[in-house]
Amino acid sequence: MLYLSWDVGGEHLQDLLEFPPLDLDAQSDGNVLAEVDDAVEAIRIAEQLTDAVRERWANFGVATEDYLDYVRSGRLPDPLTKHAAIEVVRTLVASGGGDERTVSWLLDGLARRTGCLHITDMIYWPSDRFRTAEEIIDHVWSCTPIAL
Repeated sequence: MLYLSWDVGGEHLQDLLEFPPLDLDAQSDGNVLAEVDDAVEAIRIAEQLTDAVRERWANFGVATEDYLDYVRSGRLPDPLTKHAAIEVVRTLVASGGGDERTVSWLLDGLARRTGCLHITDMIYWPSDRFRTAEEIIDHVWSCTPIAL
């Protein structure tokens, strides 16, 4: 099953099943992606159909704990203003890599929310020179996402 919900949770609400669906007019709680008997095949199909990443799967019983970790350390500010994005980049640079899961959440979020797919390279592997957080976000804000 695929559930698409608004991320309305936080310290006060971590029960993912309580989040409202993206489509409020939907007739069901989720969309059936496939019905298979083999768990490995189910994961393979889910990855193929949703672009899910195997290393980020969580069992339902621990999803709440993982979500709370995400809320406390890896969620981007909303709305993601230019100033807020600069602060996130400063945090990433200052952490020097830090907690891998948190860094991954922040980098993936920045790439998805800004459309700049090379922001990680600009922060950690600059090709020509070191850039300040302000310079990185100035560049990111000028990126134009392309449809593939």
